[in-house]
Amino acid sequence: MAEDAQDDEIYWTEDGAPRSRRFDDVFFSIVDGLAETRHVFLEGAELHDRIAAGGGTRIGEIGFGVGLNFCAALTALQAASSATLEYIAFERCPPSAQEIERALSPWPELAAARDALLACWPPKDGAAVKIGDKAALTLHVGEALDRIDRLDAACDVWWLDGFSPAKNPDAWDQALLAKIFERTAPGGRLSTYAAAGWVRRGLAAAGFTVERAPGFGAKREMLKARRPL
Repeated sequence: MAEDAQDDEIYWTEDGAPRSRRFDDVFFSIVDGLAETRHVFLEGAELHDRIAAGGGTRIGEIGFGVGLNFCAALTALQAASSATLEYIAFERCPPSAQEIERALSPWPELAAARDALLACWPPKDGAAVKIGDKAALTLHVGEALDRIDRLDAACDVWWLDGFSPAKNPDAWDQALLAKIFERTAPGGRLSTYAAAGWVRRGLAAAGFTVERAPGFGAKREMLKARRPL
């Protein structure tokens, strides 16, 4: 049963998980959202290898949500002294600071990253803000397809974390996938929990080399993709 008012975007299920009222979908796995993020996004895009190599990594994300992926990446970044992160995210309905704090509270290992995010929340639409001394975050508010033309730099990694393709098809639109491909560096990686055939075909049609990979938990498959060199 929801605890919040009916017009709130996020409500909380009886097991404490945040859920979107608009899309009737969870923000992350209720089994272990952080483990899901590490499996699908950090490992799926080989982020740890990039961080270990040092230098800068630019990540683009469709669906910032409550910031779980960002905080997991920022936490991983702290282990590498020479690595930096530029994080560019697109989100239709940014949550409140209170919602972020509540949603991420189950994982004390993310506390430092979460607090650094909350210290600058909400960022100005489209303006980069420093997060600590190793990262910068730019949040574009609105439909990703309408906003992605603001991005004039290629990303090394893309994370597609919109709600279920069946419930939020706009986040998986073919025109958007084509624009993402255009803004992916040669050899750049993409990962998503989605495994629908039409998403896989859409990524391939955009130009990516796509592969199925084992999904998280009970989910049989996820998708990983790469822009050819």
